Amino acid sequence: PGGGGLRVGMLRVRLRRHKGRARPASSLRRPKALLQLSAATSSESAAQSLPGQGEEHLFGSIFVGVPRQEFLVAFDTFSGNLILPSRLCQSSPCLSHRTYDGAVSGTAKDIGRADEMDIPFNAEEPRETVRLNVGSGTVVGQLMSDRLCLGEEDNLCAQTAFIEATEMSEEPFKDFEFDGVLGLGLASLSQTPEFNFPNVMSGLAGRIGAATPHTFAVFLAEHTQEASELTVGGWSRRHVDKPLAWAPVYHADLGHWLVKIKSMKVDGVPVEFCQDGGCSAVVDTGTSLISVPTAAFPEVFEMLRHPAPLEGHCLGQGPELQIELEGDNFTLALGPRDYARAQLTSSAAKPAFGGRRWQARSPLWGKVETRKDLYCKPMLMAMDFPEPSGPKLFILGEPVMRRYYTAYDMQQERIGFGLARHSEAPALTEAEDFDLWQEVHDEQGP
Repeated sequence: PGGGGLRVGMLRVRLRRHKGRARPASSLRRPKALLQLSAATSSESAAQSLPGQGEEHLFGSIFVGVPRQEFLVAFDTFSGNLILPSRLCQSSPCLSHRTYDGAVSGTAKDIGRADEMDIPFNAEEPRETVRLNVGSGTVVGQLMSDRLCLGEEDNLCAQTAFIEATEMSEEPFKDFEFDGVLGLGLASLSQTPEFNFPNVMSGLAGRIGAATPHTFAVFLAEHTQEASELTVGGWSRRHVDKPLAWAPVYHADLGHWLVKIKSMKVDGVPVEFCQDGGCSAVVDTGTSLISVPTAAFPEVFEMLRHPAPLEGHCLGQGPELQIELEGDNFTLALGPRDYARAQLTSSAAKPAFGGRRWQARSPLWGKVETRKDLYCKPMLMAMDFPEPSGPKLFILGEPVMRRYYTAYDMQQERIGFGLARHSEAPALTEAEDFDLWQEVHDEQGP
């Protein structure tokens, strides 16, 4: 059954978007986002919702301490701790962002060691220092605990342990618009369960009436008339048309939202790289594209690459990427509008028509008139991971999460997928249509 039900409270806060320097532009306009907190009492329904979509990250505001200190944080399913820059930090990323000051908070508690949370902090004893790899960057910090709130109401607050960063690498943190990172990974990815945000928030969600407090869900908007949403305490029926299909978490001890891939195909043709059954995938809110192992990149790229239709976009027919997951025999199906964008085949400044006719792999498509100057480029990136998560690990980022509403059940260690329900996108004006063409040409260069 889906979620949905009686809302007992709601808070909306407009969010900002982060544009990463290394992120390729997408073929769809990015939405503005709202922060929405809601509660429900019916079966499998939302307790807390925190929407927001950036061009690389889902992010929004949290409030820490008394009096409250506001921070903009990225909600990241690939990490497991809350990390906030410290006022003691002299690294350039800290100096250009809001920093946490525990000295002015009446609810702050110093933590000497993660495995001694219940022992009062002794300033005369050595304090544990942690070093974490976060994406392509590094964080060094000390352990703290303070009151974390998701909104103005007191019932939206919980004491939470986190990393107070005293050093942050310049890359990638300096150019981030948000201040910190809030991990949504499984508990084994956190320092201890007290540091795990979903675990802490499940208690909060239960107190305000959530039927499934150990579950959260993510909806990514497709256009400016929608609001992205992160829901803590269940999932929302209004974002999905059918009941969710569930896939068990593979190697939950690794802490990642990892699923086993039964098969990967393009228009029914198997991807040879995954035919031995060794492929898996992480669902990641912090990845803007689909990440493919380097050894599989040429095969997958060429299977998905295709000429652009006469209209000059990649929103119509084309190869379909099919990823069958273990569990409820559910297949993720992505078309060109999900994974591709128009790219110039040459530096020609003017549209060039009269391209070759091509026979689609599916007989349902027939023949399609195409352009000579544009092709639909799969927006993939090559990335490799060592064992035990790699080497055959794919990262399912924005393209998958825009098309599919996803729910994350920590208690039963499973991920739910359902075709996302999106509203109709507003039509492009002639000026916007020209801008899209100009954007493609400008990216290609002279």
